[in-house]
Amino acid sequence: MSDFVTIEDVRAPRERLKGLIAAIPCPHSETLSELTGSRLFVKLENLQMTGSFKERGAANVLAALVNKRVALEGETVVLLLGGGNIDVNLIARIIERGLVKDGRIVRLTVLLRDRPGALARLTALMAETRANVLHIGHDRAFPRARLSETEVELTLETSGPDHIRSIKNHLQSAGYTVEEVLHR
Repeated sequence: MSDFVTIEDVRAPRERLKGLIAAIPCPHSETLSELTGSRLFVKLENLQMTGSFKERGAANVLAALVNKRVALEGETVVLLLGGGNIDVNLIARIIERGLVKDGRIVRLTVLLRDRPGALARLTALMAETRANVLHIGHDRAFPRARLSETEVELTLETSGPDHIRSIKNHLQSAGYTVEEVLHR
């Protein structure tokens, strides 16, 4: 195997993508040629559907996967296509919703007696279950509970659905009323 790129290394992906990717013009740029003192040409990748170089690279990866040129049998593969301008917050929300869907994040509503130390006991029980507490909402003013109770909403990071069942069982066996807030 050579360390140098051959003409075949260039032609093979071109053949794989024939008819899939737009042929992009590469016009001479008078302005850039003047600025650099060289004869420069600019490839207009913004004419691709995604407006970037990524389409060409992603199509090659996808073609390699479809034609089984990459050994990924039995693996889960995700091919993410982006024009480079995807919002980081949007990706974070997508990932977070996936974690909820997979049972890696759960929201539970727990009723407690409205007494000093009750919240501390609840968090101690969470530590026993090895659930990571991401958020606690302690609602005394607008609870669905009786006057002597308070509603606590826990957002927890878990290891999955079995862990969630174990957490709920642990809380119920300790005398708490627990309700899972289901995702839509």
